[in-house]
Parts: sequence; C-alpha cells; structure tokens
Amino acid sequence: MLFFCLILITGLILLQCCGEPTFSVSPSTNILVNQTLALQCLYSTDQPGVSFTLPDNIVCLFAYWDNGCQDTICMGTLISPECPNNRTYIISLNVSASWNNEVLYCSPPFSVVRSNNVTMKVKVPTKSVILNPTQVTVNTGKSITLTCQTDYCNPTANITWFKSSYDITSSSTSTTDVDSDGFVRTTYVLQYTFVREDNGQQVHCTASNSDGQIVTSSLSTLDVRYISEVRVLPVSALNIVAGQSHVWIRCYVQSANPGNNVRYTWTRIKDMNSSTVSTTQSYVIESVDVGDSGRYICTARNSAGSSSEYVDINVQLTPLTPVVLQVVCKSNHAIIIWTSRHPEYDDVEHQETLQLSKKDNTFNNATYEKLNDTHAGIHLYKVNVLKPNTKYIFRVLASNRHGTAFSNNPSCITDLEQVEESSGGCDVGQVVGGTVGGTILVAFFVATAVIMLFKYRKEKTRNDKTDQLDHEIKTNNVLDSRQQGTSYVDQLSPDESHPYQGIGVDVISEMPMTNTYEDVEASHLSDQRAEYMDLTDQSNTNEEGHDGPGILYTNLT
Repeated sequence: MLFFCLILITGLILLQCCGEPTFSVSPSTNILVNQTLALQCLYSTDQPGVSFTLPDNIVCLFAYWDNGCQDTICMGTLISPECPNNRTYIISLNVSASWNNEVLYCSPPFSVVRSNNVTMKVKVPTKSVILNPTQVTVNTGKSITLTCQTDYCNPTANITWFKSSYDITSSSTSTTDVDSDGFVRTTYVLQYTFVREDNGQQVHCTASNSDGQIVTSSLSTLDVRYISEVRVLPVSALNIVAGQSHVWIRCYVQSANPGNNVRYTWTRIKDMNSSTVSTTQSYVIESVDVGDSGRYICTARNSAGSSSEYVDINVQLTPLTPVVLQVVCKSNHAIIIWTSRHPEYDDVEHQETLQLSKKDNTFNNATYEKLNDTHAGIHLYKVNVLKPNTKYIFRVLASNRHGTAFSNNPSCITDLEQVEESSGGCDVGQVVGGTVGGTILVAFFVATAVIMLFKYRKEKTRNDKTDQLDHEIKTNNVLDSRQQGTSYVDQLSPDESHPYQGIGVDVISEMPMTNTYEDVEASHLSDQRAEYMDLTDQSNTNEEGHDGPGILYTNLT
C-alpha cells in the first residue's frame, strides 16, 4: 500500500507537469438505457493510476501495475477495467436510467486536476400507454373526454389516437410532466363528439419515442346511445270514412341503442287540445267516428332521447240520404220539392242529381230548371218536356268519393188531355123532357135526373180512360186513340234532341209560395247516414187520385 501511495504521489507530480487528462465515452453520450458504455481516460504522459467519477457520486479508483490493473475500487459498481498501458485507462459498464443528464469525468488519483466533462443523455423508451376510461358510454351528439398517458420516458413520447383505423389525433391536446431524473410523462386529452355511426367502434391510442418502437393502449368499445327518427305509417295524411272498422296507424324507429326498451306514445291533437290515446307502437281505431279526426303524434323514447312524427286523420262521411218531399205533375212538366242533407265536412266532390223514370228499375238523369233554394237545404225544381197522361217516378242521387245514396221514389201522373164532351147527352135530355109532358114540376125532376145520370156516365168514362192509361203505361204501349193523333216526346225518348238547357219559363205563378216551405224547413229531418237509414218518409203526391189533394198538393195546384 505504501508503494501504491508512492506511485500515486509520483503520478500526481508528473501530471501537474504535463497537463490534464482527456475523458471520452463510447459509443455516444446519447445512449439507450442498459446499453454498455465504455469510459476512457487518456493521459499524455505515463500515469500510475486513474479515478473515474460516475453518477450518484460513485468513484472508481485503480492503478497500473505489472502490465495490468491492480487494486480496483469502485464502490460496488460492476465494471470491467482495462489498462493497456500506463497512459490509457478504460472501464465498461451498463448505463442505468439514473445516468440521464449526469456529468462524467476522470482524474489522477487524489488529484484536483480533472479531465473535461461529459454529460450523458440516456434514452428510455416508453413502455406503456394507458387509456381512460376503458368503457365509453355516451349519448349521440354529446362530447366526452378520453385520456391516454405514457410512463416516464426520454425523449418525450408522441401519442396517436385512433377510432377503429381512422386517425383522430387532431381533436386532442397534450401536456407533460418531468420527474427527478428528467424523464417525461405525456398525457393526451381527446375531446370528441360521437355520432350514432360510431356505436360499436373501438378507440385506442399508441405511443412512441424511438424509431421502430410503438406501444398500444387497451381497446375501448364505444357504446353510443341514440334513437333514429321515428317513421309513421301511413305517411302524412290518412283519409278514412266514418263507419270503417279496424283502421290502424303504426310508428317505428329504424334503429336505436338501446333498442330493447324503446317506448311509444300516441297523442291526438284536436281543437288545440291534446290527449294520449295509446302507449303501444300501433294504434287501432276499432270503429271510425267523425270525432276521430285530428293530428296523431307518435313519440318514441329511450335512454338517449326521443323522436316524434305525426299523421293527420281526416274522417269523411258517405253521402246522407236526400228526401223528396213532394212531386206535382202538370200536363207536360212536374214540380219537385226535395231536401238535401250534406255531411259535416266540405267535400267539393259532393254531387246531387235529380233522376226520373217511367219504370221502377230504370232511371236517367233529368234536365230541370232550378226555381228556388233555401238556406235549410230545400230545393224547388221544375222538370219540363214530359208526356201527358204518363206516370213518372222521381228520385235524387247523392254521391261523393266515398259512396252513393238514393232518396225515396215518389211518382205522379201528368194531366190528361182535354176530351170534348159528346153532344148526345143534350139530345137525351131533350127527348126525356118531351116525353114527360107539359108539367113544369115533372120536367124539373126529370131534367135533374138526366143531368145526374150524365155526370155519372162522364165520370165513369173518365175513370175508364184512367184505368186503360195505367194498363198502357205498364205495357209500354203508346197512348190510345183518344190522344186524337197527337205525337208527344219527353226526356226519356231516346231518338229525339231536346234543347232543354236555358229554359226560362216562369212557373212560380203555378206554385203559390205560402207557408208551405216554412213548414217543410221546420220539419227538416236530422242527418242520418245513407247506409244505416230506413226510408220511412212518406211523400205526398197526386198519384192515387190524380186530382186528389195531398198535404202539400193543395198549395201547388
């Protein structure tokens, strides 16, 4: 030991004469952690030993003796010293993370003279990156914060965000913090708004701070809660007819998450009032009524929110049955009084047509002249160009897009022709008067009897004509010879052209306006649907007695 001390003292004296040693590291001052590093201290003159100063204040001291290194002291650090000569001293050891930013140098043993300084940069690759949260549940359209964080490493790691295979890093920001050894931990924050298409996709991040080395976080599967737009069948509007049964409307959502707990509600809005009519996906109207009209809104809900759509239901009516109140026949025309009963809604396609027939099962549209209408729906029509001595049947046809309805079928017979009285009646009276003789009293009684007999025969002749006429109507024969050879046509004649339009005949004088219409309006029947109405109304005509009065007939002759 004494010898070693003498050598060191000698070396110190020599070094002080010959200058500072040169210190170097190999392969580089930037080295990967745990990589082997060679430290070399080179003297310009012979030196008996060397002292290496390492991180954490570790000093490695050894001497050159007998062509090698002797008495190595390194404070527990495993080194491999080399002493090729007494000017060159080398040690090799593995670099630890604590060497980062540490200053190394060498010097002669126990000398204040030291070499140049070398600052180490130790590369520590990132080993992990952690994603939080690992389970992502978010409602569509809502923003959520995700974080990815590396361990402490050197240099600073870069993080990349992925949604499936798409890079979404541009939506992130980063922060760093440094530990006591100078290593850096990086935290990336991703603020992202997810849409329903993101549901089921996976989010992860990667980190790297050295070439060819990448670490990947765990995968987080996105649970994006949403509800798509609700759809209603039928679309937009539904026109239905009162009386229909089992009319349904249905709503649905094409997709939703969660999809197993979608709740449906049907709300009807009518006259600014709303009411819930169903809590099922389909709403069924068992029997349609006018009160079922309105706007029906379907709302679908789940934990992500709600969606609504509507359909307008318009309940429409089939035509209501019109009523013919009275028909009056003249010689070549007829007067018809009838009442219309419109549905509650305004249907521009609603039509009412007057029809006539000479048979019970064949009706044709009649050409008529409108004489008068009232606000109560009472109509007064005149049908021209009719045959004398003919039975006509009338009815009103009401129609719209939903169906038809027919009125009752009253009839009347047009007036007979004027028949000239036979002169034989007067001769008979004169013969009888002459035969009785000269007394005025007897002649008076005889003349009275003859006149009564004449009236009886005339009435009987007229009745016979009427009976014969009815028979001819049923067999569709032409009028008998009592029509004196005159040929008549009417609206039902197929081979004639009749310019009926634009008729301006004033027949109001034939039908005195009394309180008849007021009575008719007062007795206006309540609306009933055609398909459910029993036609029990009785129309008053002059058919039975031809000249016999009906309830209204007395005011129309």
